[in-house]
Amino acid sequence: MGLGHRDIALIGGTSLHDASGRRRAGYLEAMADAGLPAVPERIIIAGWEAEAGASGMQKLLDKGPLPTAVVVASVNAGLGAASAAARNGISVPEQLSMICIQDSWTAQVFVPSLTVVRMPLRQAGAVAAQMLLDHLDGGALSDEMIRHPKPEVIVRSSTAGPRS
Repeated sequence: MGLGHRDIALIGGTSLHDASGRRRAGYLEAMADAGLPAVPERIIIAGWEAEAGASGMQKLLDKGPLPTAVVVASVNAGLGAASAAARNGISVPEQLSMICIQDSWTAQVFVPSLTVVRMPLRQAGAVAAQMLLDHLDGGALSDEMIRHPKPEVIVRSSTAGPRS
């Protein structure tokens, strides 16, 4: 997207969940690739639900100062995070840009509509179902990476360039 943000926080999933660790690693890699510091105080371990996102946003706001952007590890947590920002008088995207991982109809109808990274869940479900069937037939389980289609950024109303 290239909006020019340099102070980007992460509200992540639960600490024990594999997807949470991979999303945190992706955030850290993207920050390093952009030459930006990944400040530990800007990484909040929360969860996947709206309540966890709201709690994560509150922790981020309590630590201060406000980053210019935040990545939220799930769209459900993003709904809670955006609601908590609004309750604290923080306007998305005017004061804080937000992007969430995954897409749903709720992200589209929420105000502001949430910019998301749409993941290939249909393909992941098909691979998981085939793995289960193979396993029931005696096959070994393995880690699989869905490479096609690639995740896609869907730009909506929750992102804008940083304000000076």
